[in-house]
Amino acid sequence: MKKGFSLIEIIVSVAIISILSSIGVQVFTSSVQRARFESDVATVAQALRKAQNAALSPPISEIFGTGAKAKLCSVGVRIDSSNKSIQPIYTSDSSTSTCNTQGNYSSSTILTYVNIAYTNDTVNFNLPFADSSGTTITLTSIYNTNIIKTITVTSAGLIKVE
Repeated sequence: MKKGFSLIEIIVSVAIISILSSIGVQVFTSSVQRARFESDVATVAQALRKAQNAALSPPISEIFGTGAKAKLCSVGVRIDSSNKSIQPIYTSDSSTSTCNTQGNYSSSTILTYVNIAYTNDTVNFNLPFADSSGTTITLTSIYNTNIIKTITVTSAGLIKVE
């Protein structure tokens, strides 16, 4: 009676293990890429929600740096498709009745794992009810162009991620 494994049995076992491990590595890599993409989508949605919350409960104008006499008109997010960045902004009227003075109230965030398709440059939430003009932002994964998420901001200010 012979004890141990033959060379063919060992080779077959090693081949099966290598095939299964290569499949596991591919699944792990794609799940990491998907998680990075989802993280950037969540960052954009979070920036929009923070701007909306700031519009719903406007702070003292000095916090935004608009000055004591300036009227805060809207709070929003500037979206730069070419640099793939988002920048929280506000608009105010400094001395006139039009709301055309823009300023940044926080640092910008660079998105590294998405491509942004957006026609305008800002999403604004008007004070005091945080209503918006309504818009759709399309985010596509840089790894797989079939992975797409859309963030829709309705005119009533509802933010939907689909």
